[in-house]
Amino acid sequence: MLPAAGAAYIDPQKLVRYGLDPDHPVGRHKAAVFQVTLDIGKDDWAHLRDGILDELPRCPVTAQRTPSQVDGACTWEVLVPVTGLNGRRLYVITAWQVVAGRPVLETLRVAPKKRQHRL
Repeated sequence: MLPAAGAAYIDPQKLVRYGLDPDHPVGRHKAAVFQVTLDIGKDDWAHLRDGILDELPRCPVTAQRTPSQVDGACTWEVLVPVTGLNGRRLYVITAWQVVAGRPVLETLRVAPKKRQHRL
């Protein structure tokens, strides 16, 4: 399990200005997939945040990247099931780094079809 998963934090701006922002140069592709597959848009950031944080403590770590530098941070990947506003339930790939003892969301995206097999 993700260390201290119950204390995890998601900065609202990570969702509003990146993952759900249809105008962000990198995040716009993620935002489009969230909108089409789960009917979750920029204004629905709290629904996505709450859904991830509610499920996270019950989800196992699916991958871990060790830092390439001595002072770097480990990154943990966790597949988290999220129910969209359309009622559809899909896995979202989340990546976390532990900062000051608590996991902080680094990035997220709807998992591709080949990783949706468990739901």
